Amino acid sequence: KDKKKDKKKKKKKKKKKDSDSDEDSSDDDSEDSDEKKEIQRLDLRRAYEVLEILLGIAESMKEELPGMLGHIDTGEELDITGIVNEEIQENLKHFFKAMLFQRGPEGGWQKSINTPKLLPLFSPNIERYVFKPRKKKKNPLVKPTNVKSPKVTQEKEEVGKLKSNLKPNPGPG
Repeated sequence: KDKKKDKKKKKKKKKKKDSDSDEDSSDDDSEDSDEKKEIQRLDLRRAYEVLEILLGIAESMKEELPGMLGHIDTGEELDITGIVNEEIQENLKHFFKAMLFQRGPEGGWQKSINTPKLLPLFSPNIERYVFKPRKKKKNPLVKPTNVKSPKVTQEKEEVGKLKSNLKPNPGPG
């Protein structure tokens, strides 16, 4: 009986050694693959920051964003090339990258496997947001090139019109 127990123990030890060596080799493989491919993670902080920026750009974004997010949640692509405002377009790109979006076959943006449902995640922030018009920043370094300053002021124009309406004085006699 003792011999049988010893044999079983030896078999267990041998199996454990074999499985340990297999695990070691598989660990080496996973380390190599980690070095080759970086794991992408959602950047929710950045997504919320960009969402705030988008809501601040235009008052209409409060109504438009839920529609966009709902469209994406269905799994369809969203093409943003038709958006005229370049600031909105650029911020949407940053938002999509933070949420691990990918380019779809038609060239639009679509969520990846790792992207959660967007509307339930972001709608509370959208609903709470109160639009405050931004002050336009004046950039003193950039001067408008096509604007010509008028050489004649409005007052001078009016005086000129009045003078032209007067009849010339024929003089004495």
